[in-house]
Amino acid sequence: MTHTLRRAALTAALVALASAGGLPPASAAPAHPLGNFTVNYHTGLSLRPDRLDAEVVVDRAEISTLQERAEVDADHDGAVSPGERRSYAEASCTSLGRQLHTSVAGTPVRWGRVSAGMTYEPGEAGLRTSRLTCAFTTAADLSRPTDVDVRTAYDSRRIGWREMTVRGHGVRATGTGLPAVSPTDELRHYPRDPAAGPLDQRTARMRTTPGESTAAGPGSTVLPGTGWFGQALGATSSVFDSLVGSRELTVPVGLLALLLAFVVGGPPPRRAGAGPPLQGA
Repeated sequence: MTHTLRRAALTAALVALASAGGLPPASAAPAHPLGNFTVNYHTGLSLRPDRLDAEVVVDRAEISTLQERAEVDADHDGAVSPGERRSYAEASCTSLGRQLHTSVAGTPVRWGRVSAGMTYEPGEAGLRTSRLTCAFTTAADLSRPTDVDVRTAYDSRRIGWREMTVRGHGVRATGTGLPAVSPTDELRHYPRDPAAGPLDQRTARMRTTPGESTAAGPGSTVLPGTGWFGQALGATSSVFDSLVGSRELTVPVGLLALLLAFVVGGPPPRRAGAGPPLQGA
């Protein structure tokens, strides 16, 4: 669909909804205070004397989940089977493993996927959210002092919360402001006021030493830059969020969301399983 046709369809949808009185009154903050288009990432690192473990969680809000569905529903029969969900999770986690660039003492490590899973959870207005959980591990000699560098290169075309945590198990981590505990319970509970500090943590450098485990510092809250914010939202997402704002995504707005998901479309589809074997670099 061309930009002109999309804009015309979007305008018609907004006029129709407004004419029907479908915009809801203000109420409590939605589950995803940054918006129903968001894709949010949690990266949890665990340090052990002989290895590194990582858990990556991807929480998609309602509209992002709806737009993702066509890729999950591989046979396009309108229903997502357990097998399709499993295949999508495995392919997506393989891709995420390649995007978790990690080096130990300056040498890139190769992550091995331990598990992959995806669930759908109830969202607003009868829509659903999705939660992808990936576990990885890699051998690493942390029995002596060394440096560990981490950089995430996850898809950043959508606005979202991006957090990292680090825990030591027989290993101390210093020189990093990463917290040991997720401030959102691994993307389950977001702050009600996004202005309080939506995280944009994508890199970390730490010095590890053997010894009794200690929790890392509380971490710093970084507001996303305006350039990233503007590029990720896009013009249409801004229109939708301006309508919803801090309101509930109610059934009338949910119906509009269904239309916008097809009018706007998601980012260009990209096969999650494509690419070389897992490799940090």
